Amino acid sequence: MTVSAAIAAPVGAVISACDRMHDAGQTCNYGIKGNSLVGCTNDVVFECPADGSRQCTGSKNTSGKCNEDGTAARVSTMKGKELLDALHAKDLHPSK
Repeated sequence: MTVSAAIAAPVGAVISACDRMHDAGQTCNYGIKGNSLVGCTNDVVFECPADGSRQCTGSKNTSGKCNEDGTAARVSTMKGKELLDALHAKDLHPSK
């Protein structure tokens, strides 16, 4: 369990970053899929399983699309800081 906590991003930080993007008029949606909170941007897909860890992992969005329910295509897992950096990069470069 210690290893997964070190390589995942806290759910609160991920949702806050997504909400900031959404409030800035950028694409970041999330919703419930099965037993997990899932979400996406045009570049990133993330998942926060309801396993008690309160940690999220992510992957690159291969479709470039993000559905309203937070689902999209994905490839190559991103974890922890890499996931948060991808979300925060959108905070620093708002779309026009």
